[in-house]
Amino acid sequence: MVEITGPAARPASRRRIMAGFAALVGTGAMAACAPGTGTGADPAKGKEPVTLRWSTWGDANNPFNSQGIPMGMPLFKQKFPNITVQPEVQLSDWPQKNRTEWVAGTGVDISGHCCDHGPAFSREGFLLNLDSYLKKDGKAVPTQDYVEWLMKLFSSKENGQFALPMYTGTIALMFNKKRFQEKGVPLPDDSWDWTKYRDVAVRIAEPDNKKWARGDVGAGSMYRRFHQNGVNAVDPKDDRIAVFNSAKAIEAMEFERNGMHKDRSVVQVGGPKAPPETGPATQTQFVQINNGHIAMWEGGAFTLTRYISMLTDDIDWDIAPLPKGSAGRFTLATNDGWSIWSGSKTKDATWELLKFLQSDEWTDIATRTAGQQSARKSHQQKWMKGIKEANPKLANKNLVPFTDAIEKNYAKPIEFWRKDVDSKKIFVDAYNKSVRDGDEEVGAAMKAAAEQINQLNK
Repeated sequence: MVEITGPAARPASRRRIMAGFAALVGTGAMAACAPGTGTGADPAKGKEPVTLRWSTWGDANNPFNSQGIPMGMPLFKQKFPNITVQPEVQLSDWPQKNRTEWVAGTGVDISGHCCDHGPAFSREGFLLNLDSYLKKDGKAVPTQDYVEWLMKLFSSKENGQFALPMYTGTIALMFNKKRFQEKGVPLPDDSWDWTKYRDVAVRIAEPDNKKWARGDVGAGSMYRRFHQNGVNAVDPKDDRIAVFNSAKAIEAMEFERNGMHKDRSVVQVGGPKAPPETGPATQTQFVQINNGHIAMWEGGAFTLTRYISMLTDDIDWDIAPLPKGSAGRFTLATNDGWSIWSGSKTKDATWELLKFLQSDEWTDIATRTAGQQSARKSHQQKWMKGIKEANPKLANKNLVPFTDAIEKNYAKPIEFWRKDVDSKKIFVDAYNKSVRDGDEEVGAAMKAAAEQINQLNK
């Protein structure tokens, strides 16, 4: 049982982690305990009660919290009856909340994180080096089964392995079959490249009738275009240097700009020139699909359970791989992970929870309740089977593009600059002005933005 306190949070996107509850999970009666208590002794052998705080994933209404935790924590409690786990969701300012509490010595013992937060926390000294735990207890954690790039992203020379995977969600091309059938155009398949992508988009778009071929991917998703074209945004050898001003990177951005401003086949998301009838930016994708505004959109495995609840039943949609670029087939994958606070007073107990979050039993629960795509290579077919069984509306959907991205190793993570938050603001601003809004020349805008980022990170 999970007790939810405070106002219920409204449904949120994957990145908008809203709060409202603190829960104590255990068997029998549950009572609040001060965070960070415990002896530090081996929790598998000790009898003294240990309480640890767990910063989870998603808001109070997210199935991860409302279904997954109540299913999983009793299993953990059976193994470690002396450990009480206190799950917590987070406010939108959760990174700063973590930092404030960690500095004060009262922070969560284990925290989920996405995007640049894990590497940033590690550089700031907040995360525990897990190397000694993995060396002692490595057989319980299938490190060789995880996608290599994610394990590398979660490690550094200075701080060792500072995180283990929560999951990784890959991106594929989703499409409304009806729009293709109306135009007599074959459905997307794995033969598509950028040329076919653009040609078909022009054929099915009717911008004067408020019908576009697809939605703008946005600056945050340009990384997959860069990889498809064989380039990066961040120098792979030096995270202080921006390289999105290369000819191939500019070519990728002009592909997007042409779709919006030349072909008029791609609808802009947000910004002053976005068509008002597509709805506010926070609703754009679902509003556009349900109203027939767009025929294709690039979406993640982590959105599947939201699509089946948000799209109307008359939308017959399916999934194909992202079209290939000049460098081949690449897609983006998320980098969500779990880390232990370096100042935790319950490190051994928290390690047991972290191990549990890597287990087969928890992986299956996270798949079935929250749709999380495992970062384990051997679990891709289990993920596809589990998410379909738990969500019958996905039974006839082609989920192979998501699993292929892991099994065939063509997924790549987002890239980070040393000073990533401020650097990304510069990049996004340049993208919006030149690509999305079409007000500046792409090459000049990207050259200026790259110089700014290089100076910032020097």
